[in-house]
Amino acid sequence: MEKIEKPKIFISYCWSNDDYIIKVVDFAKRLRSDGINVILDQFQMKLGNDMNNFMEKCVNDASITNVLILLSPDYKVKADSRTGGAGIETQIISSEVYSNVENTKFIPIVFEKRGEDYNACIPTYLKQRRWLDMSEDSNFEERYIELVRTLYGRDKFIENPLGSKPEWIDDVGSSNKNTQIIVNSYKAIKKEYGYERATAVSFESIKNAIKEVKNKFSNISSYKYEDFESYYKLFDEVKFPYLSFIDELKYDGISGKKLHTFYGDLLKLLSESRTDSPIFKTYFKIVIHEIFIETIALLWNAHNFESINYITSTPYINYFSSRKELSYFNDVFYSLMDSEIYNISNFL
Repeated sequence: MEKIEKPKIFISYCWSNDDYIIKVVDFAKRLRSDGINVILDQFQMKLGNDMNNFMEKCVNDASITNVLILLSPDYKVKADSRTGGAGIETQIISSEVYSNVENTKFIPIVFEKRGEDYNACIPTYLKQRRWLDMSEDSNFEERYIELVRTLYGRDKFIENPLGSKPEWIDDVGSSNKNTQIIVNSYKAIKKEYGYERATAVSFESIKNAIKEVKNKFSNISSYKYEDFESYYKLFDEVKFPYLSFIDELKYDGISGKKLHTFYGDLLKLLSESRTDSPIFKTYFKIVIHEIFIETIALLWNAHNFESINYITSTPYINYFSSRKELSYFNDVFYSLMDSEIYNISNFL
């Protein structure tokens, strides 16, 4: 939209009654107080002037940047029947509207309606045009601001610079999809509702993803060492979304307290059901341990030593330090250090 430094407008309306005319005049005065040069018959017309000539000159005046068409049930009747002043203006305006679908000079405004029927206000020749509703007191101020910005050539919404293609667009796989859902959701919720709500929703989404993985393991009844990698990769749908989320959080200041609570919740997931697949529990322990260490690496990289101190006091540490199977667990976990599955450098 091209900026307009000195807007000049003509107001087309219907003489319904004295109260309505006063409403239109007050509206015009307010626009003038905001620097908009308003051409209105009540201001410029003198006794003895030719009204038809006045209206035709105003509509066709090249210096007029916009024509505001104040719609009401009475305006529609006169416009459609081509009677009265509104009918004459319609004859002039409609030819411009019909001949140029891109024309934005003429702005229809529902200024007064009766009941909820907007169609009773809009003339036939404006049916396909976008209009502004200023008939309700509850949103009048918001719509007035939108109108004034439009008259000055300032868009309500401004396009941001065109970015580049996201790195994840060419990737495939459910883990990548979950990653983008959680990270994008976090950004959107943070913008709308703030950091606290965004982190709470994101952690909850990760825990739900873990529950979905639990369901996949419910059909696996026997452990085969040669299937280790395929079982382990089922957790990619949890690991990568979680780590990408934590990586995003480092720009907002990671809360050690929230991470402490999260790892406490993971322990509950691990022990809450005796019917969980033992194979799931085995691999879940490995994955928790892995993402725990990677989380510390991310925190270290962000110099967030306070949070590192906080989460190393989590009950999670005590849980594993007291388990007899820790030795076996560590043997399996540290074998990942040399495998292609584990690559902490991707997150530093």
